[in-house]
Amino acid sequence: MKPRWLIVLGLVAYAVFAIVTFPASVLLGQFRDAGVTAAGVEGTAWKGRAQVLQIQGVNVGSVKWDLHALALLVAKIRADVEVTRTEGFLESQVDFAPGPIRFSNLTASVPLAALSGIAPPGWNATVNLRFSELVLDE
Repeated sequence: MKPRWLIVLGLVAYAVFAIVTFPASVLLGQFRDAGVTAAGVEGTAWKGRAQVLQIQGVNVGSVKWDLHALALLVAKIRADVEVTRTEGFLESQVDFAPGPIRFSNLTASVPLAALSGIAPPGWNATVNLRFSELVLDE
């Protein structure tokens, strides 16, 4: 009984080590087919940053993330995310799980032009957002 318990403990420790040290550049490379590209990637999948992140050709900006360990125990991915652009920023805790994406304590400041399709052409302003919770559902 004891050797089996030690084997399971060793496998769990190895899995945790692999997740914590997995290079962020390799992880982001897996999303290339989905139109996600990144440059200046540093750190790990656990805690890292990308100097430039683009999704479907749209420049998101500089992105930093820090995953929460306890959320993984309930099959969620929860991270503190910071996006910085020359003309704005976004900070939030983001939950990825089966179903909708949840943003908690979201604070953002973005130019109205960045929210394509919302404002009439020619409008020029900055939008400041603050949500205690924002849920994006399909």
